[in-house]
Amino acid sequence: MEVQTLERPEPKRHGRIDQYSNHQFTAPRDLPLRAEWKKFLTIGVAIRISTHGDQETYDVRYYISSLPLDVKLFANASEDTGRSHDSSAKVSERIDS
Repeated sequence: MEVQTLERPEPKRHGRIDQYSNHQFTAPRDLPLRAEWKKFLTIGVAIRISTHGDQETYDVRYYISSLPLDVKLFANASEDTGRSHDSSAKVSERIDS
């Protein structure tokens, strides 16, 4: 299974440094209930590690998506929706539209 990965640091903002790691792969054909989602093509994972002083936090978001396998496209879509403070359900909805 091909997994595409894109890692990129963000410039320091609001006193913190963010590191983004995005991973995307084609949804397995034998995944249970996959046939019920007609446009389900890929699965994505977006990870943000944030360092502020000596504290480090992280969040991980999982996406089911109709996007083709293109981690740069996925990273841009997940970052845009994540910055707008949408819930994960809305993020998946916006990526799939």
